[in-house]
Amino acid sequence: MQKILGLLVVLGCVFGGYFEAGGQLVAIWQPAEMIIILGAGFGAMIIGNPKHVLKEIAHQIKGV
Repeated sequence: MQKILGLLVVLGCVFGGYFEAGGQLVAIWQPAEMIIILGAGFGAMIIGNPKHVLKEIAHQIKGV
């Protein structure tokens, strides 16, 4: 449940903020935009967590 809630918060913030700033949502669905958004999030996760936490995240993702 926590994973689903987290995903909804991330998507809501990304798309809601983009739309609120006057962007057209169709532009964000392009592959390059998705790479930028997902890459930035993944990179921030790697920077912000120690190695043992990243290993646990990988273990938890395999369980989904």
